[in-house]
Amino acid sequence: MKEKPYFSLFGPAIRPHFYEDAYNSVAANTDIPFEMVFVGYEPPTKTMPDNFRYIYSEACPAECWDMAARESKADLLISTADDLRYSKNFLNRAYHYTTVLDLNKTLIAFRYFIQWGVSYQGVSVDGGMFYDQGVPLSTVLGASGIFRKDLWVKLGGLDKRFSGSFADIDLTLRFYNELRMSIFIPPDCSLIELDLPPAVMGSNLLHRSNPRPLLDSLWVRDGKFSTKRLLPVESFV
Repeated sequence: MKEKPYFSLFGPAIRPHFYEDAYNSVAANTDIPFEMVFVGYEPPTKTMPDNFRYIYSEACPAECWDMAARESKADLLISTADDLRYSKNFLNRAYHYTTVLDLNKTLIAFRYFIQWGVSYQGVSVDGGMFYDQGVPLSTVLGASGIFRKDLWVKLGGLDKRFSGSFADIDLTLRFYNELRMSIFIPPDCSLIELDLPPAVMGSNLLHRSNPRPLLDSLWVRDGKFSTKRLLPVESFV
């Protein structure tokens, strides 16, 4: 019987020439059992390790993330994508934090870098990792993180009104506000997002150009950030 993975890294993937590097950056220098579950419409063009799983779908990125999460086998999930690369000894360090933190109360997020070296360190001017720098009640949000699958299911997964961008921000806000979880950003776990032109994303999996109004409609009332979601989740399932 194969060992159950401790972590499942899950997300959308449409660039076969990226899959091996994404996998290797996670697998390097670790004996922590894990799997990588990608969903998309461009399967690998070469044989990948047994703990790399690819599910064919022409769904939007948010639904690919949702599908991959639901198909994951581990109790702990890490959101990923094929254009992300992980820091040295990432999985070993991530494992350490899951053993010393209470994951009933803590959502682990990661320091985030763009390829050319600009560090957002948990804050992004476009809202990618911070809801709104001008709103005092905003919380620090991770572009990727570690969380329990059962809590993810309890929250209803991703909202199908999103096609891609900000679906993860909405989910993190639900972790923070509905489950009253705090955010922890390890000093030694980080990820790099490769800088890619929009055309590389592919036509079927392009994000909506401006999903921020949708996010605001769920969390902002009369110009003020709400600590309670204003509309119920519409799950993909």
